Amino acid sequence: MAEITSAHPTSGGPYFWAAMLSPNNELAAFFSWTTGWVNFVGQFAVTTGITFGCANLIATLATVKSTFVPTPGKILGIHAALLISQGLVNTFGVHILRYLNNSSITFHSLGVFAFATAIVAKAPTHQSAKFVFATF
Repeated sequence: MAEITSAHPTSGGPYFWAAMLSPNNELAAFFSWTTGWVNFVGQFAVTTGITFGCANLIATLATVKSTFVPTPGKILGIHAALLISQGLVNTFGVHILRYLNNSSITFHSLGVFAFATAIVAKAPTHQSAKFVFATF
């Protein structure tokens, strides 16, 4: 369905195509409703999971050269603060999202470049260019 939705976009997206691909018209509403709820639960779970991982990362980073001890309550508090800040930015600060996206692209690109450079610089041995590009 992802291929159909991306090749033939509609305002309803997957809900529309779930109804169109149903075996008969009587089940179209059920399939569309089910697709909508599965999509909602998936979006909710992914957002919460990624934010909880970020809260753990922030709590771990806060322990570096400090006396901070990340307890489950503190991690949950960081998680809640992150979710609230995300909600506020998406509700009231839509105009700044492009700056967040651009800075994210910059940081990701620099991070990948730094990581690749570090791997190449610290490798104990190197293969020849002929081996790398001509040997399969």
